[in-house]
Amino acid sequence: MINHDYDSEILRRQYLQEKPNEYQIQVMKRLSEKKRELEKSKRELLELK
Repeated sequence: MINHDYDSEILRRQYLQEKPNEYQIQVMKRLSEKKRELEKSKRELLELK
C-alpha cells in the first residue's frame, strides 16, 4: 500500500507539471477515485473467498 501511494504521488506530480486545465484535473480526480474503489472492491472480494 505504501509503495502504491508513493507511485501515485509521483504520477500526480508529473501530471501537474503538464499544467492541465480544471476540467482535466477533475477528470483525473474522478478516474483516480474510481481506480481506488475498484482496487478496494477486488481486495474485499478476495477476502470473501
